[in-house]
Amino acid sequence: MTLAALAPDWLFLLFGLAFLYAAAIDIHQRRIPNAAPIALALGGLVAAALAGPEASLWQNGLLFVAILVVGTFSFGRGWLGGGDVKLLAAASLWFGLADGARMIVATVLIGGVLTLLMLMGRIAFRGKDREKARLIPYGVAIALGAVGTGLWLRG
Repeated sequence: MTLAALAPDWLFLLFGLAFLYAAAIDIHQRRIPNAAPIALALGGLVAAALAGPEASLWQNGLLFVAILVVGTFSFGRGWLGGGDVKLLAAASLWFGLADGARMIVATVLIGGVLTLLMLMGRIAFRGKDREKARLIPYGVAIALGAVGTGLWLRG
């Protein structure tokens, strides 16, 4: 069940604001505060409650668990940050399997473009710390992928 498409406008606006907050902090500090994924997860629960009981909600839970498993492995390998994993997992609660796959593909494509632009020096997300300046603020890609997919599904 795609909660991003079914949620009332005010709740989808909060969905977008949580991602905006996460992306802004990630650009500036290269970290994603726990408040963003917590707000998204709670918002997903509210959206599910407002949508009513649906048997298809198992897909949202399965996607959440799958992203946590793959994300934890990726975090252990140093491929993703812990905040990125939590943010992507919380975002997945808003999507069923098919739409969640669309959201993940959009996130990966946007993340690839962002990475290439940063490597080419066209975008400078510079911080005070040179080491952090090299890190890709993947929260931006997650935010754009999730909100963009949600907007597309809402029509």
